[in-house]
Amino acid sequence: NLTYQDVSNYYDLYLNTETSRYIFRILAFKVIYENTEKFGFMLDDEDLYDPLHYNTIIIDSSIADLAKFAASNNTNYKMLKYFNPWLRKESLTVGKGESYIIRLPDSLPQK
Repeated sequence: NLTYQDVSNYYDLYLNTETSRYIFRILAFKVIYENTEKFGFMLDDEDLYDPLHYNTIIIDSSIADLAKFAASNNTNYKMLKYFNPWLRKESLTVGKGESYIIRLPDSLPQK
């Protein structure tokens, strides 16, 4: 980190090869994104993914087991995490006076 290496900016940091390339990849992406037609990236509406269809519920109490919570709401843990990537643990702790909005899929995808 900056403090440990006693430097004040990214360019003076010692980083491994892959990490040191991140900023240049991000800048390249930015240039391409701002000039999509110039670089041949022209997408029509039919090229895009369909929007996700979901319902939302407000959670105002802790959930000890998100997998069981998902099952009780006619979905599975994988889909719960897909629609709510901010869930980082296998449980959800809700503090006093707090609430969270959870997205649940309209229906499970066909197998």
